[in-house]
Amino acid sequence: MPEILKDFSPPALIMAIEANQFELWRILAQMLQVELHHDPDMIWFSTDMPFYLCNLVGRTQFDPNDIDARIDVTLT
Repeated sequence: MPEILKDFSPPALIMAIEANQFELWRILAQMLQVELHHDPDMIWFSTDMPFYLCNLVGRTQFDPNDIDARIDVTLT
């Protein structure tokens, strides 16, 4: 079970909200049998459903000098 949040500073809240969202994606991927990738520089998942909430990229941490190329590769 996750720890109870005790630090309510804005940076800690942002990290907690993002971690919660990514954990939700992981759980949904298991339930819906979607393709989930948790890479060091991004988290993404895709489904056969043509709906934007079923096909997402999140927590991207690309090198600023390589952003356009990484976006192109991700979208292919």
